[in-house]
Amino acid sequence: MPSADLTGRRVPAFANLGRPQKFLASLEEAGATLAATRPYPDHHLYGPADEVTLAAEASRLGAHLVTTEKDHVGVSPPFAARAGVLPMTLAFADAVAVAGVGCGCGCVAKIGRVLG
Repeated sequence: MPSADLTGRRVPAFANLGRPQKFLASLEEAGATLAATRPYPDHHLYGPADEVTLAAEASRLGAHLVTTEKDHVGVSPPFAARAGVLPMTLAFADAVAVAGVGCGCGCVAKIGRVLG
């Protein structure tokens, strides 16, 4: 579900980001109404119990789940087919300056190599 399809839609959102509030604000800027939010710790590994919980919440709300591209690839393929994605773009004013910063997993260094 691209962001253009979010206008006026009630969505439960989930994400495992360091600052999920930015993702949630982006959903609202895209026109969505947040019916529920479920932030997980950054780099959380989704398991079957998470998927059951999220699916039950979406069903209870009669709404379509939305997440980030990062989280979408971290769930099982059958569950991913049930969740929409808000496309987002990450841009650094100075990719070289941030290449050595990060959470320790190497994600920012990888981004720096791609952008640098």
